[in-house]
Amino acid sequence: MIGPLAAYPVTQLGFVVPDLDEAMSAFGGTWQRPEIPPDAFQDIVYRGGTAVLDHLVALSDGGPPQLELIQPGGGSNIWQEWLDDGRTGIHHAAVEVPSALAVVDEMVRSGYPSVLSGRFGRGGEFAYFDALSACGMYVEALTFPVNWHP
Repeated sequence: MIGPLAAYPVTQLGFVVPDLDEAMSAFGGTWQRPEIPPDAFQDIVYRGGTAVLDHLVALSDGGPPQLELIQPGGGSNIWQEWLDDGRTGIHHAAVEVPSALAVVDEMVRSGYPSVLSGRFGRGGEFAYFDALSACGMYVEALTFPVNWHP
């Protein structure tokens, strides 16, 4: 992928969309729509502060890589920023790692600031890194929770 994550293959491509149903129709194929309430996330760090993550997600049944569609909910977040900036296309490429939070310091030292990170489910972790200047998108390190792998 990039920097310290270079050895990991891309397992997911994320697109931020203003309307999830319209995007699923436009992309075609079959999709999973997991219910992920905001309280499923813990220890959220967003641009150095805290945040509540409210969003809708659809995951493709195809791949690899799996496609992820994200419709931002309320509040300030990395996904709403993308739409507010008028961006389209791939928002992030994700790699699955043993511990997403364990790579944060190394990625930051390598020049990829951590923008959003946290925990979800039982043992799930994620961290988004700013790689916009290097490749035009964010990079996500992802650790799926126990017994959950879309």
